[in-house]
Amino acid sequence: CEHGGICNAKGQNTFDCKCVGPWRGIYCGIVDACYRSPCENGGSCLNIYDDYWCKCSNDYYG
Repeated sequence: CEHGGICNAKGQNTFDCKCVGPWRGIYCGIVDACYRSPCENGGSCLNIYDDYWCKCSNDYYG
């Protein structure tokens, strides 16, 4: 596991990673751009590759 992720053994040759901080993905190698909740006024954050997109709530746009 990368970036301080915690490795959990699942069997003799298998494992999974519990990612920490802004990291996600199978091996914790993808940064989560939504980790710090960058969207304002109740908008929903969507990860798009190495960036993010905010879906605004009904009363807001931008």
